[in-house]
This record gives sequence, C-alpha cells and structure tokens, in this order.
Amino acid sequence: MTFSSRLWRVLRGVSNDFEGVDPDELLKKLRAARQRAQAAAGQQSGAGSRPRASQTKTGGVPTDVAQAYTRLEIPTTSTVDEAKKAWRKLMRKYHPDRHQGDERKREVATKVAASLTESYELIKEYREKYGHG
Repeated sequence: MTFSSRLWRVLRGVSNDFEGVDPDELLKKLRAARQRAQAAAGQQSGAGSRPRASQTKTGGVPTDVAQAYTRLEIPTTSTVDEAKKAWRKLMRKYHPDRHQGDERKREVATKVAASLTESYELIKEYREKYGHG
C-alpha cells in the first residue's frame, strides 16, 4: 500500500469524525505542502541530493566528512579555502621531508601526511558536489 492510499484511508476516517471535511481536498493540500517542502529542501542543498540522515553527524555533514574536518582541526562550517589553509599549515608540520633524521618519525609523518591529504580532498569533493564552496 502506498503512502497516498494509507493517508487517504486515515483522512477518510478523520472526515467521518468531523462532518464537512473532504478527505480528497485534505490529501491535495498535504501533497502540495509536501512538494513545497521538497522544493525548499532542494534549493537549500544546492545541486545533487543530500546525504541520508543515517549518514550524517552534527550539522548535516556525513560522518566521514566530519572526521576529515576534525583531522584538519577546523569546524565543519569551514569553506574549501579554509580547509586548504589548514591542510597547508599541518603539512608544514608533518611533511615527511621535515623528518629526515629519524626513520620512524618519517614513516609516521608519511602516514599522517597521506591522511591529511585524503581529508582535504574529501572535503573539497563534498563542498563542490553540494555547492558549499
């Protein structure tokens, strides 16, 4: 049974309790309100579809993207330019070339640098896809 048919049955039952209420008219109004809400959500999200609620963390950002922001030590509201600045700052600190003397530190720095670069790329792709510059 579709959403509309279930809703119509509920409205039919309600209209029996309240004389003068037409369930077909209520259904039309509810459909129009639903379409307006979907159109408004589409305008707010920019191009493309929004991530599902089960995939999101605070602020409507998917969990993996939120973790990328955390790795770059910036808030999830940051722009791509701010993410790039944070990435550059952290790369100056953790770049493998800065740890030439100690092989163990160099290996760790290589992993950290790769993680930072991956985080920046993920944020950049997310912001480009969802139009948040």
